[in-house]
Amino acid sequence: SVFVKAKDLHDDGVTSRVTIIVPEYSGPSEHGRALVQVHIFVRQEPTTAVSFVYTYLTNLRVESAILSADATSIDMHFDQSSNLRPLTNQILRQAVGSAEVSGSHCEHILTNDTMTLLGKNPRCYVVSSQHIYILLGHMASILPSSMGTLHSNVGPKNLGASV
Repeated sequence: SVFVKAKDLHDDGVTSRVTIIVPEYSGPSEHGRALVQVHIFVRQEPTTAVSFVYTYLTNLRVESAILSADATSIDMHFDQSSNLRPLTNQILRQAVGSAEVSGSHCEHILTNDTMTLLGKNPRCYVVSSQHIYILLGHMASILPSSMGTLHSNVGPKNLGASV
């Protein structure tokens, strides 16, 4: 249970309205959503209670990042749709092994610290809003246990929360 204080309370004699600040959520989620049952009790009126389901929309999380067996690429999947969109000239089957199609700049997707692990001139392909394919650059130093970070402009497709 989490206790919250009312931010604002209005009562016109007919309707009572309460405004609360919803605390951050850090528990489990599925596809970027976490359903939480909310119960509001008024201390002065213990028999009066309101219950509803609140939907938290969670931050984007990397569900899996698999280094290829030959250590030349990373296949990354998110737990939900991101705000990244594939470009029509970056279709994976055309991109892999093709000099004609250049990958997007990974620095728009990953932080500088992560970029240093990917070697010189890595290429990133947005396959879908939930899938990125990264071709590692020359002298990549990333290991299976390495932790990378997404750039701050990469986030979930839907922001905010709903009731």
